[in-house]
Amino acid sequence: RDFHPSRPVIYRKNSMLKPEGDIEASQESREYKDFHPSRPTIHRNNSLLKPEGDMRKDTEARTEYRDFHPGRPVIHRKNSMLHPEGEIGKGTETGTEYRDFHPGRPVIHRNNSLLHPEGETGKGTEAGTEYRDFHPGRPVIHRNNSLLRPEGNMMNTDSELKAEFKDHKPKRPTIYTENCNLKPGNRIEER
Repeated sequence: RDFHPSRPVIYRKNSMLKPEGDIEASQESREYKDFHPSRPTIHRNNSLLKPEGDMRKDTEARTEYRDFHPGRPVIHRKNSMLHPEGEIGKGTETGTEYRDFHPGRPVIHRNNSLLHPEGETGKGTEAGTEYRDFHPGRPVIHRNNSLLRPEGNMMNTDSELKAEFKDHKPKRPTIYTENCNLKPGNRIEER
């Protein structure tokens, strides 16, 4: 027989997600009730803020009503509040002997010789001719002229002669360029 490969055919089981047995025919499935939550109904009590019972009849009548709201208090100020008690004011000194003890600006007596030394110290020191000024000034630098010269007599004729002296200082190198190095070929010249 000829075998032709093709897409496989998948046979799905219809009762794959169903439970086994005869559970669907039970009493629970027949008596099922939908329990979706709903908004609750609130029964408000109209007499919530009213007192219970018939208390209005037991209280005082309207003609005997007394208003107990507090009013503004009446303050009785004492006129002699700031005065001392008794006859203290009359028993003190009289007006002629009164001394005013209010604080005033103090008088400062400055000592003129405050910054001067005591005694004759200023005249007993050195005289003006012997005075030495110790203020720092610019220092005088004494440069040594032979600072960069070697010590001793090394540059005399006992050392290397001038004719045999070799100068080892570096010099600029001389570059020798070839004349035909930068010239183009024959084909370029013909153009």
